[in-house]
Amino acid sequence: MGATIVAFGGEYPTIGRAVMLAPTATIVGRVRIEDEASVWFGAVVRAEFDQTVLGPRSVVEDNCVIHANTHLSEDVLVGHGAVVEDCIVGPRSVIGSGAVIVGDAEIGSDTMIAAGSVVLPGMRIPDGVLVAGNPASVKKELSGASAEWVAVAARSYRQLARGYMPDGLDPSIASELQALAGQLRRGRSFGNAKS
Repeated sequence: MGATIVAFGGEYPTIGRAVMLAPTATIVGRVRIEDEASVWFGAVVRAEFDQTVLGPRSVVEDNCVIHANTHLSEDVLVGHGAVVEDCIVGPRSVIGSGAVIVGDAEIGSDTMIAAGSVVLPGMRIPDGVLVAGNPASVKKELSGASAEWVAVAARSYRQLARGYMPDGLDPSIASELQALAGQLRRGRSFGNAKS
């Protein structure tokens, strides 16, 4: 049993090298998952109209929803159950479990959004800070154990992902995506594909 890969509007997700897609993860439409990223159990990554990008080595933990023109830069970690929609998240940032980020928000690099925080539409969060609350606000410059965790969070999950799929992307997913893309180019339509 592998991840569920679904086309939308004739567009399939594109998946880089050594990507870990957990069983029960769902990837839909114009999603690009770059090298060594991981999408964990129960997570949904959807992009019907604008492209959603998971940058190199980014991590989408269990039961997250990533949707609608979202761009995660390299080494971003999105914690369990977070909702991230129509926003940009800078390199090496951590989005805490259960956080909500929506509506053209921008998160700087090396930043931590605390668990349960709600980043309102249009907010601009600077680099290197701790953000918390509902609505979210900058609490302080990131330092100490929090800064140390932000620096290694995605890397630690990359090592964990290797334990689930030591050879990277499940070869059946890669070959199925290539076959489906070829059939799509030849004019055949599909509702979804499961690997």
